[in-house]
Amino acid sequence: MNTSSLTQILLAAAAGASIWSLGGAAMAEMTPTQKTDFDHANSFGGSGSGNVTPDPRLSATFDPFDPGLGTLVSFTLGWELGGEYRGMATADLAGDARVTMGGTLKINELAFDGTGTSANVAVGPAESFDESYMLPTYRRELLAAEAGVTYNPALLAVVTGDEDYTATFDNGSPNTGLVSVSYNNLASLDATLVGSATMTYTYEPAGQPGELRAVAFTFDLETRTSTVRWISDPAKRYAVDATADLVSWTEIAADIGATGEETEFVENDIPAAATRRLYRVRELD
Repeated sequence: MNTSSLTQILLAAAAGASIWSLGGAAMAEMTPTQKTDFDHANSFGGSGSGNVTPDPRLSATFDPFDPGLGTLVSFTLGWELGGEYRGMATADLAGDARVTMGGTLKINELAFDGTGTSANVAVGPAESFDESYMLPTYRRELLAAEAGVTYNPALLAVVTGDEDYTATFDNGSPNTGLVSVSYNNLASLDATLVGSATMTYTYEPAGQPGELRAVAFTFDLETRTSTVRWISDPAKRYAVDATADLVSWTEIAADIGATGEETEFVENDIPAAATRRLYRVRELD
């Protein structure tokens, strides 16, 4: 396959309706990942409950996307958190300990997801334990083109705004730390939390005249017809491929001559059973 650059357009279906949206270019770039680290520890003993983290939330401040880089394709939020809890039961009684972490994920107080985990251990009199717990790795990529479809469009406005913003993991309880412990009959209990929150932007770099990149995509539900339009070089020729899985591609149009600074291709009679369809435009050598 002769190709010097690629671009892709995404079709998805949700809630019984066909949702067509412009996806990211195959040549998209990623910004350096912004990262905030966390490190907390606390000690306990006897029977009761307490907080490993002093506050009900963890917070990370991120820079917004710089529009001077190009067009935002997606932003990805990640949380990786976990820790250890170790101790020993009293000499005359069996002991136990439980660690709990959970809450709502927010960006500038806009809630959009939730996650959590817990772990527990029980030991006999005078027995020690050394255990760990881990939040399931959280990583969510939000496509700019799906704002208002799969997530609150206000989130996109925040990450593309002019001011720094805050991502939080909040349990919503002012008197309980995000990570808390409960325990019985322990001579000692030491618990920790370590981890990080990250944000990464994927974007299509600002292009030059004639540089291949998608500029529009429309779908007519009644006629099952899609139209792809891209920036083109009048001196070059193009091909269009389609796929449902990004693995098996089928060429559906070959040797398309550019019609000017923009060129378009129309696919007719798309099967009603096609709930996901992706296109790529190839610039032929």
